[in-house]
Amino acid sequence: MRNLNRNGFALVETLVVSAFVMGIFTLLYTNYYPLIGEYEKRDHYDNIDMVYKTDVLKKFINKNRKSSTSEPEPLYYQNSSNFCKLWNNPDQCTEMWKVLKVKSILLTQYTIKNQKNSIKNKANISNGLKEYVEYLPDYSTNKYNYRGRIIVEYEEKINDADSSSYTVYKYATLGVDLYD
Repeated sequence: MRNLNRNGFALVETLVVSAFVMGIFTLLYTNYYPLIGEYEKRDHYDNIDMVYKTDVLKKFINKNRKSSTSEPEPLYYQNSSNFCKLWNNPDQCTEMWKVLKVKSILLTQYTIKNQKNSIKNKANISNGLKEYVEYLPDYSTNKYNYRGRIIVEYEEKINDADSSSYTVYKYATLGVDLYD
């Protein structure tokens, strides 16, 4: 009779420990899985290479502005010819567009909170760029007093070892003096 009680206790003990282990695995999974998503976003959003490329564009814009504009709506450029008309040195701009592998540029006001819906509803803006703009914080503080923001979509071709290739889009943004 005593052995039966011990076997019953071992079964209950096994069930309790299994439930405890499953609880720990569930807790780990629910906390770890969002971190993977954030890591993947950080790989494509504002990684250091793209921020440096965007800084090159920012310096070019600050140096080569023709005149200030008070355009309240976001300006979207999918090719260098339209974008480079805005600046004093269009040939250098076109060359920079190619070298930096820019796919598109979005010029907006610094605080984009009110413009997110406008950007989301534009048909000609790529879905990846729309998702990136939605991901961005509202930037309510502006300690450098920027009057605009440049948001850039870069296109990178990746070649695998088995000679297949695919395209990856990466994004970055910086404050810039665009508007007066």
